[in-house]
Amino acid sequence: MSGGLPVTVVTGYLGAGKTTLINDLLAQPHGRRITVLVNDFGEIAIDEALIVSRSGDTIALANGCLCCSLGDDLFDALDRILSAPALPDHLVIETSGVADPRRVTQIALAEPMLAAHGTVTVVDPLNLAATLDDALLADTVRRQLAAADLAVVSKAALCDAAALDQACALAAGHLPARAPVLVAGRTVPAEVLLDRLIEAGGAAPGASGDAAHPATYRSWSYAGDRRIARAALDGLLRRDDLGIYRLKGFVGLDDGSTVLVQKAGGRATVEPAAAAVGSRLVAIGAAGALDPAALERLWRSLSVADAGPQAVSSASATSRTPAAMRPAGIDE
Repeated sequence: MSGGLPVTVVTGYLGAGKTTLINDLLAQPHGRRITVLVNDFGEIAIDEALIVSRSGDTIALANGCLCCSLGDDLFDALDRILSAPALPDHLVIETSGVADPRRVTQIALAEPMLAAHGTVTVVDPLNLAATLDDALLADTVRRQLAAADLAVVSKAALCDAAALDQACALAAGHLPARAPVLVAGRTVPAEVLLDRLIEAGGAAPGASGDAAHPATYRSWSYAGDRRIARAALDGLLRRDDLGIYRLKGFVGLDDGSTVLVQKAGGRATVEPAAAAVGSRLVAIGAAGALDPAALERLWRSLSVADAGPQAVSSASATSRTPAAMRPAGIDE
C-alpha cells in the first residue's frame, strides 16, 4: 500500500460519544474495508444481522469491516493486523476516555507500515465546560482537544441551540487553528460526517501526526545462529540509550534454549519459546536516534557464533522490515 496503511485515532473524554461514532462507522455501507480497534467489545452495539463471523477477539462484518479488541498491548494488536494476508483500507483506533491521543499515535507510528491520517476528538457539549473547570480533569480534556485534526460535537439532540453554540465555541478555543468543528447529526449528515472522520486531517502538512513524529524510521534486523547469555540480554533490554522504540523476536541463549523477547518503550518481557529457532530480531526506532550499524556491533560483541548457516543482518531507513525478515511465528 503506497504511503502506508492510513490510521485515524478517535479520542474524547469518558462518555463523550466515541462509541456511538464507531457504531455508526461500522454500520454504514461505505464500501471501505475498515478495521476498528476498540477497548471493549461489550460497548460496541453491532447489529447481529451485520456480523458474518466471530473469532476470538475479532468480529467480521458483512460490509467488509473488522472490529478487533485492543486488549492490553497496542503493539500486539497492530502486529496481528499488519501480519494478516490482506490489509484493510483504513485503520481506526478508539482510545480510552482518559488516554493522551498523541501517545497512542506515537505508538502506532512506531510501525512504518502505518501512516498518520489525523485525530478525531469527540466533544460532549453537556459536560465540556464542567470538565474544563475541574482541576483533576482539565489537563486530559485539553490534551485531547489540542491533538485534534477534527472535533465532532455529539449529543446535539440533548442541547438547545444556544448551549450547543457555546460548547462549539468553547471547544474551538482549545483546538489547533486548522481543526474544524462539526456537530454530529446537525451541521452535517451522518454519511458526510463518517467521510470526514476517515479523512480527518488527511496527510496535510502540519497535521498532528506529522508534527509530532519523524518522517522516517530506521530498523535493524538479525536472523541467524548467534546466541547470547541471559545476563547480557537482560542488560541489553535495560539500556535506554540505543534509540530502540520497539524490539521483538526470538533470541537463542547460550544454554541452548530460545526465548521470545518483546520491548516497547521502557517495558520489556522475556518468555520461553516453544521451539529452538535460533535468533531472529527486529528493532525499530526513529531516524536520528537508532543507529543500525552501532546496534549490529553491539549485538555481535554480546553474542557468540554458533555452528549453522551464516547470519543475515539488515537495516532500513525508510520502511518496516520486509515480511521475509520478520521473526517468523510471532502473532501469526
